[in-house]
Amino acid sequence: MYCSVKTATLSGIDSIMVTCESDVSNGLPNFSIVGLLSTEVKESRERVRTAVKNSKIKFPASRITVNISPASIRKSGTGFDLPIAASILGAMGQIPLKKLESILMIGEMNLTGEILPIKGVLSASIICKENSIEYLMVPKENQNEATLIEDVKVIPVGSLREMIDILRSDFELEHFVVYDAEKSIPEKIIYENNFKDLKGHHSLRRSLEIAVSGMHNLLMIGPPGAGKTMAASMVPSILPPMTKEEMIEVSKVYSAAGLLVNQTSLINKRPFRAPHHTISNFGLVGGGQNPVPGEITLASSGVLFLDELFEFRKEALELLRQPLENHKINISRQKNQVEFPADFMLIAATNPCPCGYYPNLKLCHCKESDIKRYLSHLSGPLMDRIDLMVSIHPLTIEEMTSDQKYESSEEIQARVLKALEKQKTRFKGTKIHFNSRIPSSEIKKYCSISEELEEYIKSHLSGQTISVRSYQKLLKISRTIADLDDSFNIEKKHLDEALNLITKGEIWQNMY
Repeated sequence: MYCSVKTATLSGIDSIMVTCESDVSNGLPNFSIVGLLSTEVKESRERVRTAVKNSKIKFPASRITVNISPASIRKSGTGFDLPIAASILGAMGQIPLKKLESILMIGEMNLTGEILPIKGVLSASIICKENSIEYLMVPKENQNEATLIEDVKVIPVGSLREMIDILRSDFELEHFVVYDAEKSIPEKIIYENNFKDLKGHHSLRRSLEIAVSGMHNLLMIGPPGAGKTMAASMVPSILPPMTKEEMIEVSKVYSAAGLLVNQTSLINKRPFRAPHHTISNFGLVGGGQNPVPGEITLASSGVLFLDELFEFRKEALELLRQPLENHKINISRQKNQVEFPADFMLIAATNPCPCGYYPNLKLCHCKESDIKRYLSHLSGPLMDRIDLMVSIHPLTIEEMTSDQKYESSEEIQARVLKALEKQKTRFKGTKIHFNSRIPSSEIKKYCSISEELEEYIKSHLSGQTISVRSYQKLLKISRTIADLDDSFNIEKKHLDEALNLITKGEIWQNMY
């Protein structure tokens, strides 16, 4: 007898619908699973056999063939245990085939038949909605995640025995559906770190405001304890609120990474990821035999903060080139290729030398060769992808003890939102969203300057080696500053501020 069950497999952060079909026929006892499977899917044979037996159902001494189609798609993960068991039980006549037609099911089983939580349930819920599949059966621990997508009827199960009882029941499947759609409404966002608590650092505040207003990448250079990490942690509080589409996309990423179990709402706070400098290449950009998201993907729609930038392995930093340019990362393996989003804003911080105190020669005792070797950790091409650079100096005792009130995140965010609204209007009908993303072919259109200002730039940069990318980012930053200034045209004062922010300064001139 034959039976098929709809299920799904993860590919990157998205689910692909597949079919698990079983045939139970006479012949020598044999249990085989086919369909371009990873090791964990092949191992489900023993988990399913034992779970069925321990659920008080006699496993047939027949020829059992399970095919997970289409065979051209590689299947990985442990979420196939439940549909494999259901398709075999359906082929055995233990559960009604009619009810199985309207269900997509996913879930891992242990040897007692208990259903365990899995990754990627949110993506499976989206697949159900897109393909008009009426019911989604998931592990109980994943039910909150599954119900985040409206109009999907979720049936949670805790064991194989419970799944069998539900399908054998005289009640309609609707009786077992849980509805938690109201949980998908985000609560008010409260950030722990607020710019009103950042004393002094006027140039840093301004630089971060400009960076966020155009989604420019930024590098902070300063001695230990100057406030780099504290300032970076405040950046999410001035970013624009997330749209519903962004919430779903970010939640999909965290679901695929297994970080959304028991989540009662869509993620509505922009991510802030701060990996330690000892992180592996795979941990930073993603990868593995069955590719999983890395930190750059977990930071999508938010901030990736790399503290102690020059302590990161050079090969790990070089892997950031493509994501910073294309805002996605492609990972290829022999039998698998996936694409992860990497649409993040990079905030980095570094000391100016190994000891951290250059150019204060009273405190710094590093050799010039050591300083140059330290700074050369960041390649020129990667430097070109960082738009803004700001030097930070330690606060004076007067600034530390001052009672002066500083602008709050809410006040700064209001100006940021106005600047972003200008960009939204400017780029309407295009695929461009921010000034930092203006392609080379459109620079003249969106960042035009007068001949007088062109001559001014030539005179200012005369004798300096500057790449095309550096010149273009100067214009993009000027455009963002003009937006903050509510100016239609880029003016000299906007160029002056932009030049100050991209000039490498004394430390960088020593290096290049």
